Amino acid sequence: MKILCISLVITGVLFSASRWELLHYELTDNGFMDVSAVDSMNAWLVGIRDGVGGIIYKTQDGGVNWQEIQPWSIEEAFFTFSIQFLDLNTGYVTSIGIVFSLFPVACLLKTTDGGSTWNTIYGGDIGFLNRLWEDVFFVDYNNGWVVGYKSDILHTSDGGNNWDSQNAPDTSYSLKAVYFLNQNEGWIAGGDYDTLTGEGKNGVILHTVNGGNTWEVQIDSAPFQLWDVFFINSQKGWACGYKDSVSPGLILKTEDGGNTWNLIMAPEVSLGPYGIYGIEFIDEFTGFAAGAGSRWNTSGSYFAVFLKTNDGGNTWDVDTVIYENAPWGASPVCLDMASRNWGFAGGTRLSVFRYAPYTAIHENNFTYKNCVKVFPSRDGIYLDSREPVSLKILDISGRVLYKREFFKGEFFYPVKKQGIYYVLFKSGKKRCVEKIPLIIR
Repeated sequence: MKILCISLVITGVLFSASRWELLHYELTDNGFMDVSAVDSMNAWLVGIRDGVGGIIYKTQDGGVNWQEIQPWSIEEAFFTFSIQFLDLNTGYVTSIGIVFSLFPVACLLKTTDGGSTWNTIYGGDIGFLNRLWEDVFFVDYNNGWVVGYKSDILHTSDGGNNWDSQNAPDTSYSLKAVYFLNQNEGWIAGGDYDTLTGEGKNGVILHTVNGGNTWEVQIDSAPFQLWDVFFINSQKGWACGYKDSVSPGLILKTEDGGNTWNLIMAPEVSLGPYGIYGIEFIDEFTGFAAGAGSRWNTSGSYFAVFLKTNDGGNTWDVDTVIYENAPWGASPVCLDMASRNWGFAGGTRLSVFRYAPYTAIHENNFTYKNCVKVFPSRDGIYLDSREPVSLKILDISGRVLYKREFFKGEFFYPVKKQGIYYVLFKSGKKRCVEKIPLIIR
């Protein structure tokens, strides 16, 4: 049995276990449209950059470093809208490609190597002119759906090799988000934005219990625009969106599968009105939402709002507000939580946000040969082990503060006092052997 000993000098006191922080931001009109995180370390964002077209950002170390990739041709992805990864290798992206250097066509792309290369599996030719798919969702490796403009709903049961159209009750819906609990039951949310009045309109939620063969309308022509929908089980679900240019964002909640929805207005913030564009729940009580706002009386200046609930969405608290005056600000339009302590968001100005159990600046992050990752902070010690280990945390005197056998996955130990701590873990893998001192000043 091999032993790895890591010594940590931790200063500070215990604060909240996790927090949102802005990792990346550029002075540009470009931005990210969607994010997918398969775990705390691996996440992807898709969007657009001028002169390049569709881009993808990828992290393999929890957001400490990001690789910008442009793996597509302009014909495949002049603009990317949505992304979903099922594991570290298999992922899907919806995009708009440009054919004959002029015509916009809808494309659906797939990767099997973590995003390094992509193949167009559906669309991409003149027959898909003026179609737009805003979201992709796979409930397993075979069954997936894409939804978009003018009630466009498509389904595959063979991993994307073949797609069939599904009929919505009305052909005019702008569908923006889709979520399925299993192969049979799912929901779609959407709506429009009135550029003249600045109001959301035509809010819609659709529901199916037979895999999309038929859809029923649960909400229709509502005075708001819905951007995301999420269900924790067949009864409890939430949707979020935008109301108008003077109000905070809105959240809808159901406890009967969508037969009735309750409208909950998000808390106001002093900077200005905002919409909520991403929502996700870890369990029936703990949920997260990400929003983007426009500052009062300041054209083109934006801010980020992150909300959290601990009572199932009945009440929401403002977790974090981020405003960067340089000069336009950055704001999220997408959210994906890897766990209750980790999440990623992306949006305007190619902004990248992270929710993590350690502070924004890490002087001595440690990753040992992709086996064990350690992140000390003033709040505590975070570990992520990809192989089974025996874990101990000790104080400076050698007293065991925490012990756990056969640990694998994520772990956060809160530090209540400043001082020196030791993390020891044992592994049968020879490649997990080293003694590393980590110091937090």
